[in-house]
Amino acid sequence: MESGQFRKQIPKIAIKEELNHVIITNFKRIASKLKQKPQKLAKFFSFDVGRETSYIGHLGMLRIRGFYMGDELEAILEHFINLYILCPECSFAGIELYKKSNGESFYNCRICNVEAAFPHENRFNSIMFRA
Repeated sequence: MESGQFRKQIPKIAIKEELNHVIITNFKRIASKLKQKPQKLAKFFSFDVGRETSYIGHLGMLRIRGFYMGDELEAILEHFINLYILCPECSFAGIELYKKSNGESFYNCRICNVEAAFPHENRFNSIMFRA
């Protein structure tokens, strides 16, 4: 699916502010649309903001320590989509991430059939490339 069309299917982040936290109230729905485990997406948010997060599974919400505006959280989600959902070659949503036997990170695009080394090396990859 083309990136613009794909992004239209992702719900806008809905937030609720609490004492020292912000809560993404539709977090499970967002993760589901991205075809990602909410726990992995929650870890990415924690990684990106450098703050503690907790996924409240029975409510499908993510609590983030500190205060963040909706547009800041949308930028984090956009960063995740660009790194782990969209193909770097064709910009369509359709990549599968995997590790080769030598430990190198690769992706395969189901749309353009490119198979290549994953171009974005960072500490979070160890979480994303786990089964």
